[in-house]
Amino acid sequence: MAAEGISVEGSYRRALTMSIAALCVETGFDVAQDNVLETLTEMIQSYITEVGNSTRAFYEHSGRTLPTGRDMMCALADLGFPNKQLLQYLKRPRRVNMGQIPKTAEPSSPPVLEIGKRKNFPNYVSDSYNYPILPDPHTYVRTTTGQKPEKDYAILRERVSVQKRDVERALTRFVAKTGNSHALLPDDKNSFPLIAARPSTNPYLAALIPSEHETVKLYENHSQDEQEESTEKESETPKSKNRKMKRHRAGNDVESSPSLGGAQTKQTPPIPVEPPSANKTPEVIHNPYLRPVKKPKLKKKR
Repeated sequence: MAAEGISVEGSYRRALTMSIAALCVETGFDVAQDNVLETLTEMIQSYITEVGNSTRAFYEHSGRTLPTGRDMMCALADLGFPNKQLLQYLKRPRRVNMGQIPKTAEPSSPPVLEIGKRKNFPNYVSDSYNYPILPDPHTYVRTTTGQKPEKDYAILRERVSVQKRDVERALTRFVAKTGNSHALLPDDKNSFPLIAARPSTNPYLAALIPSEHETVKLYENHSQDEQEESTEKESETPKSKNRKMKRHRAGNDVESSPSLGGAQTKQTPPIPVEPPSANKTPEVIHNPYLRPVKKPKLKKKR
């Protein structure tokens, strides 16, 4: 902190000490010691600080940021000060006037840019209340920062077409600058660049090799058929399997029975039937040209 005579707090305290000395002269004192003046200054400074804290509590409770005269009167009444005697004390005859305190030059702050005109108080609010002025309108007025999205079909279609044209033009220029290009106009080579055509060594391969979309579609259809076959096999009950085995055995017994002429037919060995295993999976043909032809499934009309 700077010296007491230069700092703001020191100047305030010196002015308060001079005011206390003037009050002592009014009451009839001629001389006062420094310790006494310092004690009185400390007491009055504490009292003024308490009045200021009470005033701030009153105007903050009212929802304001600046105090008024009524807030200070309420704070003095709260501390037990008789407000009615304040006017009589101001009009006392033996009043000692002090010299004007020299004011220090305050640093000039740049002017604040005001946006809009500030509103005045309504007619039912009198000027005696000493309320602070209202702030700039831009601090509390709601302003829209964006536009509503467009819903017209024609405008949206036009925007999409313009955006598509710009993207195609930018992509064409990028490819023309990074690779080989031809100029549409011989004089101006940068206005309308054309992408140079690259002849392929085997042009017939494009017709033989299927596109990616076709291969994906064939693979999906094949996997769907395999899933249907697996679900059909899993849906077979053990009763249906036993019936198939009995039919097969009955056919073998008929072949091994004696004929009408008494001659016996040759017994053919039974054909081994492998039970269907769930773990066995059919071979998947990756080449779409070697797969069997599949007929399209037609939906039945209801």
